[in-house]
Formats: sequence, C-alpha cells, structure tokens
Amino acid sequence: MSVGTNNVPVTVGNYNVVSDTLMEITVPLGALSGPVTITTTSGTAVSTELLKILPRTTGFSPATGPVGTTVTFTGTGLTNVTSVQFTGPLGTRANGTNLVLLSDTSLTVNVPGGVIDGNVRINNANGSWTTTGIFDVTNAPLGISDFSPKSGPVGSTVTIFGVGFSDVQPGGVILRNTVTSTDYSATFRFFSNQLRVTVPTSAPAGTYQLRVTAGGVTVTSATLGTTVFTVNQVPLVTGFTPASGAIGARITLIGSNLRNATKVEFFGGGTTWINASFTASSSTALSTFVPIGAKTGGIRVTNGFGTFTFLDQEFVVVPTITSIAPLTGPVGTTVTITGRSLDLVRSVRFQGTTSAGSTERPRATIVSQSATQIVLTVPARALDGSLRLWYPTGSALTSATTPLDSTQLFDVTP
Repeated sequence: MSVGTNNVPVTVGNYNVVSDTLMEITVPLGALSGPVTITTTSGTAVSTELLKILPRTTGFSPATGPVGTTVTFTGTGLTNVTSVQFTGPLGTRANGTNLVLLSDTSLTVNVPGGVIDGNVRINNANGSWTTTGIFDVTNAPLGISDFSPKSGPVGSTVTIFGVGFSDVQPGGVILRNTVTSTDYSATFRFFSNQLRVTVPTSAPAGTYQLRVTAGGVTVTSATLGTTVFTVNQVPLVTGFTPASGAIGARITLIGSNLRNATKVEFFGGGTTWINASFTASSSTALSTFVPIGAKTGGIRVTNGFGTFTFLDQEFVVVPTITSIAPLTGPVGTTVTITGRSLDLVRSVRFQGTTSAGSTERPRATIVSQSATQIVLTVPARALDGSLRLWYPTGSALTSATTPLDSTQLFDVTP
C-alpha cells in the first residue's frame, strides 16, 4: 500500500482493515497529494479520488523576536508549503520572507515587517494550518495602522491599532486640533497592539490628528491619508446610579454632552423604547425618572447631534405594590395585588410552615397576571405575615419599605 504521487509506502501497523469494504490508514510522512494505491495478492487498485495533504505544525522556535528573525517550524506536510503568514493589524496577514523548505517536517522563514503579536498561518495548495502558539514580535518600530471609531464625544473611547505601543508612556498620546494646532493629552490603556484612548473632556468639537510618541519617535494618523478623528457633541453615558429601581424612581446618568439632551428613553422590551421625563443639571449629569412600561435593559439619550445607547450595564426595573385586597381570609381565598411592573413577578410566597411544622414560604397559585395586577389564591399551610415576591433579579417582602411600597401583612383566618 502507498500514498501520493510519490508512492510513499504505508508500513504494517499504520493501517487497519475494518471490513471487506473499509480500511483505515495513517498518512505516512513525506507523502505528497495524490492517489492511494492498494496491492493484494489478487492485484493492485488505485483510487480515482486524490488524497490532499495539508500542512501541519507541531511547534516553532524561537517564539519571540524582532522583524527579520529566522523562525524554524516543525511538523508534517511541509514539502509543498507556498507561504507562511504572520499576523498583521486588523486581521490582516503578512507573508514571511526567505521561505526555505528543508524537508517534509521542517521549514524556515523570516519575520516580515509590519506584523504584530499573533498566530502564524502555514499554506499550501490544498489548504492551511494555523498555529495555536503566538509569535511575539519584539522591538517593532512604532506605527499606526488604523483607528476606530472615526468620531465620538468627549469621554468616549477610540482604539488605535498599530505596532510598537509597549513603550508608550503617560502623555504619549495626543489629540491635535487640525484648525488651531492645539494639543490635548489623552489617557490610554495598552492592550498588545492596541491603545484604547479616552477622548479628553477638554477637547472642543472639531477634527483631530492622533499622535503617538515612544522613545523619542512620533507617529501620527496623518500617515493614513486624510483620516482624522472628529470630536462631536453626541451625548455619552458612562454610567448611572442607582443600578435598579421601581417605576417613578429617580436615576442619575453620568457622561458628557448631556446638557442639551432632547430625549431620554428606557428599554421597553423588543424594539420598544419608553420616553422618560428628565432634567439636565450639567453637561456631565442628568436626572431622569423610570417611566411606566420600562423593562430591565439599556438607557438611551438623544440630542440634536445624535443618539447614544448605553448597553454596558442594564438598568434593573423592580416591581411595586400599591395595594393588596383582601387582607384577610382562609386558605383558598382569592387575593388581588395591584401595582406596577408586576408582570416581572415569577412567584408569590406566603409566610407558612411545612407539613412537618418547620418554617417555609408556600407558593401561591397565580390565577392571572399583568403589569398592574396579580390575582392569586392563598396556598395551604399559609400563616399570618408578609408576602414575598420573586422577580428575575431578586425578591422583596411586602413588609419592607423598599422596593415594594406596600407595608401590609396578610391575616390568614381559620
């Protein structure tokens, strides 16, 4: 038995006859893409379909180095490798230079310029293999390849992509106004081949060139052509407090460009957004009130320049009770709870005991339920006391002052 156009034999122990119509083989080292040939005492058969050999690596060395480093890859199926590609910015690939195919199990290639830390892809005519290991590019020359988004309000984040960012120090990222040439220093966080830059609050609306300096070398977004970053006046929300509340609760939004807000909306489920009343006390703070119909989800703010939807954190809407009637009755009594956001409630439990006499909260049977009303029946083994309402983000007692308005207790009669 042999495999490929070069007829590499399959040795005993590397194939298994499963049945008269099925055989398993281990592809031998050095085999090239081609037919599989099987010979028995009765004759020889050659497959009409070709077996395609893909490259595969088991490792590479060294795993780190600057541009130009010669890297040796070991593996199988390397004889006909056509290219070795290193990771570039924004998902691109750059072909390694001076590719030398040493054998079916070994090749060398030099690290090309313009690459970043990442995996390596080995290609031949039949497909490719991507390493699980990461090649770490050291001493990469400073460079900007792109940034995103291309516009945003003060306080927002713009991500700069490129190489050589590991040596950028505080003060090394500047936004330069393209009209006044005024520089605005920006804070940033370094993540491998990215700088996540916070647009400084002192920067007025306008267009800016992004400038990055490290080791006395400065690179700018001007190298990308006419691309500039635009600081706009779209509202920005970076957080809010408190994180949860009932309908009508006062919520404070924190961000920028909030003074001229024209609309504040809370998530209403599906594609629905519910308008909320609000007061903007400054450009960085806004007070709003949870509107009727609001659901747990995002908050969005609109002004004359656009809309910003804050989804980093969900505002949690909790139910409110305004009345319970009747407040007394035996097991089986129908009780009506009225309030707001009661459609969020998943269960209602009474004070009670188990059949063995230990304390528990028996679950009431809910007959009907809407956003403003729950109709239920008093369960067996219920006792005098508070009701506990369970909803997706927690629970509360009717005897508590928050988040449920009602402080009424239910009196179970014989």
